[in-house]
Amino acid sequence: LCRYHLIYREPIPTAQLGQRVAFVIREYIHSGDVCPFGVSLRICGWNEGRPYLFQSDPSGAYFAEKATAIGKNYVNGKTFLKKRHNKDLGLKNSTHTAILTLKESFEGDWKIWNFR
Repeated sequence: LCRYHLIYREPIPTAQLGQRVAFVIREYIHSGDVCPFGVSLRICGWNEGRPYLFQSDPSGAYFAEKATAIGKNYVNGKTFLKKRHNKDLGLKNSTHTAILTLKESFEGDWKIWNFR
């Protein structure tokens, strides 16, 4: 990743970063049939005047997303986001939607001390 900056003198584009991270994960899996990372990653960035969001899963697959959720109850979160997300949401409405998504998919009491 640093090599990109040394060669081109600019930050690596988000899409290429997502692709390279997924490639490293796949290389580990194929070389020893192990999944050493075992995590899903979200890679967010800003290129060419627009935001980008990529998801990489433990198998090394990666794909672009507009809105997504991760974790134990991610299916409910993704369903909730698909119903509410649109490209014209501003920052305030996007933040509100993100909080509502957390609240919708969180199992248990929604109290501040649960997150400490």
